[in-house]
Amino acid sequence: MAYKVVIEDPHIWKKDCRAIPHDRLLHILRKIRGLAEDPWAPNIQVQQLKEYPLADFRLRIGDYRVLFDKDEETKTIMLFRVLHRSKSYR
Repeated sequence: MAYKVVIEDPHIWKKDCRAIPHDRLLHILRKIRGLAEDPWAPNIQVQQLKEYPLADFRLRIGDYRVLFDKDEETKTIMLFRVLHRSKSYR
């Protein structure tokens, strides 16, 4: 069953996306669609974060990280940020 993808704060998400080159942003969006179809697929690099205040999971896409939470009951993925890896864990 597919998950519903929701952006927590569209203003912050758009700001993050403006900082990413267009071709990489398209690749990131394709990976997010794959995440919505099956978050635990072997070709999707999801890792649970420990003691990270913003999100419970991260999706690795090259040099970028998508920070998100997942709710199994409502089948919802809540996207928080999409950042370059050098800025993701500050």
